[in-house]
Amino acid sequence: MAKQLESVEVENKLELYDRISEYHHSYPCTASMEKDREIGETILHRAGYLIREAVEKELI
Repeated sequence: MAKQLESVEVENKLELYDRISEYHHSYPCTASMEKDREIGETILHRAGYLIREAVEKELI
């Protein structure tokens, strides 16, 4: 993910989120798309939110 995002230029946060989502969903993954009872959503979606937070933290 970091390598793919390294040279990406974006105009706003929504565009950044789109790029993160695009790269996140295209990366080979074994995470389930079934809703996890403990966290209330899919593991893949939770991972996407964590990636967004990490990228934002480093950019701000």
